[in-house]
Amino acid sequence: MAMKKSFGVIVIIALVLGCNNKSNIPDTSGIKLNLEVSRFENDLFAIDTNQVGAALYSLRQKYPSFTPVFISGVLGLPGNTAVVERDIRRFISVNRPIYEATEKKYSKINDVKKELENGFRFVKFYFPS
Repeated sequence: MAMKKSFGVIVIIALVLGCNNKSNIPDTSGIKLNLEVSRFENDLFAIDTNQVGAALYSLRQKYPSFTPVFISGVLGLPGNTAVVERDIRRFISVNRPIYEATEKKYSKINDVKKELENGFRFVKFYFPS
């Protein structure tokens, strides 16, 4: 019985301490930030499937860090150029209806950009350099 009372007291204390309205969140509204959002999916689905090789080269130039990760890590494609081109062509063909449907609904990403900017302001606040 004493154990139940102790547990109840601990829960009440935790609730009281956990529900205070004090905010320890720093004000980052004055931090200037220039965030440019590049949309890889738009560039990927803009690929001319008759010119996949040249388009992949351009994609690698624009997104040098992400393109190899996407091709090998996300799609799981090998380093063989012919296989990559064939499978990218197939990926675009199969997934174009999904891309178009989501683009209709989520073409504007202003809310996402705003959230990213707020997050990066905290990064800049804690790590100014």
